[in-house]
Amino acid sequence: MGFDMKGFEEFNSSPEELDQKTRELENNRSVPVEQVLTPDFMAKYANSASVEHFFEAGGFLVKNDEDFDALPQEPLDQYVRETSSFDSFQDMVDKAVREYIVRNLGF
Repeated sequence: MGFDMKGFEEFNSSPEELDQKTRELENNRSVPVEQVLTPDFMAKYANSASVEHFFEAGGFLVKNDEDFDALPQEPLDQYVRETSSFDSFQDMVDKAVREYIVRNLGF
């Protein structure tokens, strides 16, 4: 008696490749927001074409890292609650980071 294991065809990485990708992610702790909050992610979860469009539509001016770091948290969280299924911008980012990691590990 055995199990018919299907669905593993999509798992293309060998253990060595997976280990290498994991080390690369560990060493790359600073990732541009556009690589995490991708257009696909923003369309799926925030009904927005891009993170830039999302900020612009919410009235948030983000032209550089300093603007991003200075975003007013409560108004941003309120906007996120109004336009997505997330309770806060941090919740949105956390979900996006998880998807970024999965995507970059090849799953």
